[in-house]
Amino acid sequence: APSGVGKTTLAKLVLGLLEPTEGTILFGGIDIRKLGLARYRTLAAAVMQDDQLFAGSIADNIALFDSDASPLKVEAAARLAHIHDEIAAMPMGYQSLVG
Repeated sequence: APSGVGKTTLAKLVLGLLEPTEGTILFGGIDIRKLGLARYRTLAAAVMQDDQLFAGSIADNIALFDSDASPLKVEAAARLAHIHDEIAAMPMGYQSLVG
């Protein structure tokens, strides 16, 4: 689709990152606000076009550079995002550099 037609806005509305000015967003016939955004966001995820990675390792980016984040928590987050297998297949795994 062409640039500027609202694809990103629609995605953000569907993900609950933006509140609609009119109407409701339904998931399985239920208003996502009634599901609770925390619960709803466990069911849907996306990487937006303007998201950024910071210079560092994949583990650093997952942990948001929190030095207290254990490798087990980082791996658990990657598994929740369904990206663990891809990361594990990289030669340097979670220590692969990005950014």
